[in-house]
Formats: sequence, structure tokens, C-alpha cells
Amino acid sequence: LAAVAPFHRANDKGSNHLQLMKEKWQSTGIRLENILKENNTGYLVGGRISYADVLVAHALTWYIEELGSAIVEQMPLLVNLQILIISLPSMQSFIKSNKYYPIGDENYTKQICTILGRQI
Repeated sequence: LAAVAPFHRANDKGSNHLQLMKEKWQSTGIRLENILKENNTGYLVGGRISYADVLVAHALTWYIEELGSAIVEQMPLLVNLQILIISLPSMQSFIKSNKYYPIGDENYTKQICTILGRQI
């Protein structure tokens, strides 16, 4: 996926997809870490798992797969949340099922770019 950035526009003249992801993650990750710190429950909202926790854990898993675990070295509360969510038995079953979609490959990227009318 890193070789062909999804939804990359041909006219993006040298934009570095992975660098942009890192930059976006830094500001977003810090905000999410601060929310966890302020809430002081281990969850983003309230005192139990919410949709927000699952969504953030899924996005964080994808970011780690793309950029490596170094992006969360300074975000221990986010790491704890991600581990909590992906360790749930129901989440483990989902990840191992055919309902879980792995990150798209180059063919997937080409299909999406065609649908969106973009050149690779």
C-alpha cells in the first residue's frame, strides 16, 4: 500500500503519502491521548467501551501497520486502549473472520482510483 498511496492524485507532484500520514497522526494522536488523559477512565467517552474507542483502535491499528509502532511511543494511553479493544474475544473473532477486510492492495487502489476518476 505504501508503494501506491490510496486515492493518490497524479497531479500531487511528489507529495509523500507516508510523511503526510505521520504529520496528520501527530496532531490527531496527541489530541486523542489528551482526551484519554482528561477522561481518566481508559476510554474516550465515559467509563466503558464506546463506538469511539473501537473506531480509534481500528484506525490506530491501521496507522501502526502503515507507519510502524514508533508513532505511538509517546502515547501510552492510546496504546493501552488499542490493546484493550483488539484483545476482546469478540474483536479477535471479527479480525479472524471473513468479515474483516485487510488493508487494500495495489489492485484495490487501482479500482478505487478508477471509480473516483483519478490517475495513479
